[in-house]
Amino acid sequence: MSSGQYKPSRKFNPIQIKDGMIVRLRKDGTIKAVLGKYGEYGKKNK
Repeated sequence: MSSGQYKPSRKFNPIQIKDGMIVRLRKDGTIKAVLGKYGEYGKKNK
């Protein structure tokens, strides 16, 4: 590929773990939202 044409084969995943927190990222890598602590996100409230 010529320079500037590289594209990763995987899709962009906006939800990632940073510093033990689950965050949603923008395409440029800045944090858009903090969803919660890792291990607690997605649990049902009982």
